[in-house]
Amino acid sequence: MARDGYNEASLSLRPRLTPCNPLHSYASQCNALPPLLDLSPVAMVNLFYQVGYSGLALVLLGLIAIFMAIRGVVLTYLVKKQGFAPRSQLTAIIEKVQVQEQRSDASQRELVLNSLMQVQLKGIYSSMYFLKLCAAIGPLLGLLGTVLGMVDVFSNLSQRTMPDANMLAGGIWEALLTTVMGLTLAIPSLIIHFYLLINLRALRNKITLILCHQGELVPELNQH
Repeated sequence: MARDGYNEASLSLRPRLTPCNPLHSYASQCNALPPLLDLSPVAMVNLFYQVGYSGLALVLLGLIAIFMAIRGVVLTYLVKKQGFAPRSQLTAIIEKVQVQEQRSDASQRELVLNSLMQVQLKGIYSSMYFLKLCAAIGPLLGLLGTVLGMVDVFSNLSQRTMPDANMLAGGIWEALLTTVMGLTLAIPSLIIHFYLLINLRALRNKITLILCHQGELVPELNQH
């Protein structure tokens, strides 16, 4: 009995900071939850042990998503500001579609227009598609991190003769962090994705109107 008590006490006092067991940091075992905005090296290491590899992937995706969102919004603003000026990207699309219609049947206008828009405005399209990917994969990565964390928490509790409620609460808190991170990545990404999509559809509709009226609506559309 004494030996069993010694093993239980030594197990409860030993920190388990290993990459293979990221959801049991020393901070959680001491019932001290470090703030998320603490940028000190120790806090960053503890945060990595809390969120695991899924959380690390979400952080990297979030940084890239911020860059892509800013890039897409800025490029959309510049394209709308140029409008249908003589050397703008939208004017180049119209001219190329007109040349293509002279060479072939006009029934392929929509296909040619979509292809030219994705080539001329590839920066906006690439940002929009990446943000859509983040909106789809963010909650899945968050759920994966939470499930792995819960499995790890209950696996460690099953090895104890007397489970600690504080340890269980701390482990669940750490496991749910990845779900919060995934939703935090997905919601803004989805909003900006639809913002870019709506603007691209509006630009395509304006180009279609111009092609149908052979340039008569260019001065009117430039005012919007």
